[in-house]
This record gives sequence, C-alpha cells and structure tokens, in this order.
Amino acid sequence: RSLRTIAGRTLAASLLAVLAACGGAANEEEAAADDLTGVYNDLADVLEGVTDSDSLDAAKEDMRDIAEQMKELRDQYEALALDTESQAKLSETVTIDLQKAQQRMTAAMMKVGMNPQLSMKFQEVMKEFGDAFDKP
Repeated sequence: RSLRTIAGRTLAASLLAVLAACGGAANEEEAAADDLTGVYNDLADVLEGVTDSDSLDAAKEDMRDIAEQMKELRDQYEALALDTESQAKLSETVTIDLQKAQQRMTAAMMKVGMNPQLSMKFQEVMKEFGDAFDKP
C-alpha cells in the first residue's frame, strides 16, 4: 500500500467515525469534530518533530497511540451502522478547525515522506500505523 492510500483510508474512516460517534445531534457532532481535530493535531505535532531516523523511531510509539485513538473512534462509528444518507450528512459537518488540522497533518506527513533519507523508513512506519488502525 502506498503512503497516500494508507493516509487517505485512515483519514476518511476516522473522519466519519468521529462525526458519527456521538449519535447525531449538531452539538455532539461539533464535539466529535473537535475530538478528531485534536487527534489530527497530535499526529501533526509528532510528525513535525521528525527530522531524522532517530526522531522517526521515537515517533513510532506516539503514532501507535494515535492509531489506537482513531481505531476506537472508528469502532464507535461502525457500531452505529448508519445508512449511506446518514453518513453523507455527517460528513458535511466538518469544521474549519478540523480542515486546518487535516491539512497540517497531511503537510507534515508529506514533508517526512518526501525526505529522501526518511522516505523508505517512513513508508514502513506508516504501514505499521495503518496496520494498527486496521487490526481488530
């Protein structure tokens, strides 16, 4: 799997999961979006600190924790078993802060992933991140 595929799948699933996790009331959706904003910012913080192989190794544990948080949110979403229309409606409830956090996180991922000294190792780390998110 490519870095972009792993990141895209993880982000899409976590977005829907968090927006749906609280059951649908507008203020609850906003609170859920705020939770996801925090997770995205946490991941961006971790990745922005990656400058070399050692700092990438150090970031792995934090990334595992973040993947676990995303997985919990995904599991809450899946338990709701929403229909396609409800999923689409929830996806529309994206805040500006959430969009900014997603952009920041994506930029941090791309910066590390495009670093020639780190790109191969980062792909392995992102695979582990995706695997941690995917496992039951």
